Amino acid sequence: MSVEQAIHTRWAADPALASLVPPARLITGPPLAPLPLPWAMLERTGPARVRGGSHYQVVELELAISIWHAELAGAKAIAAALAGNLHGASFASSEGTILRVVTAHQRETRAANAAWHLTQTFALLVARPRA
Repeated sequence: MSVEQAIHTRWAADPALASLVPPARLITGPPLAPLPLPWAMLERTGPARVRGGSHYQVVELELAISIWHAELAGAKAIAAALAGNLHGASFASSEGTILRVVTAHQRETRAANAAWHLTQTFALLVARPRA
């Protein structure tokens, strides 16, 4: 499973996150149709940076998870649960072993439809055998 699929799986398995935003409302990439609030979107941002030696590569990825909610307090509650689930985590994916997830930054804005839009950006370190 990809990094994104692994995060979807972690979200669905976390009772706190799943109760705040149903797993079906965590999407990868922009929605094809409007979704009821609250919902969240996962997407990679920026280019991957690759380092490594003769046997392994370490890839630095940046992922943004955007949360839309009618109330700022609700968006912040989701962000706190998400940070609790991901920050410092390590887990497996088909792209390699995620060695570490770190919360890079968070931004809050009011969207045009009056919903709150909160984006959390995470930095991931992924180790994989050199191909």
